[in-house]
Amino acid sequence: MNSAFQVITVSQLLRFVKSVLEEQKPLADLLVAGEISNLSLHRATGHIYFTLGTEGCTVRCVMFRRYAQALRTLPEEGRLVMVRGSATVYDRDGSVELLAYDIQTMGEGAKAQALDALKAKLSAEGLFDERRKKPFLPYPAAVGIVTSREGAALQDIIRTFSLHNRAVRLLLYHASVQGVSAPDEIIAALDALESDGECACVILARGGGSSEDLSAFNSERLVRRVAACRLPVISAVGHETDVTLCDLAAAARAATPSSACRLACRSAEETLTRISSLSGELTLRMQKRLQETQRRLETASALFSAHAPETILKKNRQNLEYLIKLLSDLQQAHTERLTARLNRAVGLLDGLNPARLLSRGYAITTKNGRAVTDIAMIAPGDMVTTAVCGGFFTSEVIRTERAGDKV
Repeated sequence: MNSAFQVITVSQLLRFVKSVLEEQKPLADLLVAGEISNLSLHRATGHIYFTLGTEGCTVRCVMFRRYAQALRTLPEEGRLVMVRGSATVYDRDGSVELLAYDIQTMGEGAKAQALDALKAKLSAEGLFDERRKKPFLPYPAAVGIVTSREGAALQDIIRTFSLHNRAVRLLLYHASVQGVSAPDEIIAALDALESDGECACVILARGGGSSEDLSAFNSERLVRRVAACRLPVISAVGHETDVTLCDLAAAARAATPSSACRLACRSAEETLTRISSLSGELTLRMQKRLQETQRRLETASALFSAHAPETILKKNRQNLEYLIKLLSDLQQAHTERLTARLNRAVGLLDGLNPARLLSRGYAITTKNGRAVTDIAMIAPGDMVTTAVCGGFFTSEVIRTERAGDKV
């Protein structure tokens, strides 16, 4: 090695390049046009980080809090903007960086325009319509997880389910969630999940990231596959502020992978409460059913008893005894009435008996066997028979005299 060369460290090299770059007056106050991507607002510091790009070239940018507070409106992902700032070198990785002082919106970038056009197209086809989205089962036996096995989202989901509801089985279907191959891998995972038929719903998950990181979830093929999935899909992609087309096509959107767990199933505590409630309700219904059955049994028993042969025979025997007594009473009353009538008739006949008349001094005279009831029936010389008490005698009529005639 030639000792004439001075050996310097990487940090010294970067500081040197940075100082040379910052001493260039044209680079101290620049206007750079490009499309915003990978936009991130650091809430703790208030700094804004983003990438500015055109024609495949990108430069990393940062706007510190004091400049960000002066903006009338915050920049938006995919917008075409004019950034005023100065060029520098980022010490950590040696990349060129633009320190932004101001951002002026020029219009929508090509990516944003293409995304908006695709969103409008799919919306017109009804892929985002709430009416076509599938309902979730409250108590699934298994939930399918489509994500990367190396990602933090999977660990979040496992941890949350262990606290939320341990009874639910989690089935992982690995797929890349970033990069060019991600849409095809996710579609293949959804195909396998549907084919297995073990899951009641799907959680499509990945952690937060830039718009470029989440671009796979705006793939038209993937969005259509999510919408066509036979199972309800929960899209848990990115953070709450990140909205992809898969979020719109899914049956539900979760702000984070962790919140997706609470959408996929009821908690263990809620499940136990529900079981307790259903158990109490079932007990009440069973008691009510038993009471109704008991009443029906008692009614049927009473009806059967009322129509049993022994009951009918006893009832008929009672009726027969009643009728016999009634008939006997009627017969006795009738006999008593007839006896009374007979006694009256006997008394009347006894009063009309000629023998009784004779005993009281009366006599009955007959002529030729006929009772003489009028004086005109006899004449002097006729032979008549007179019956008196104790016998009769025969006599000849000497003389007749009509009552009222003078002798």
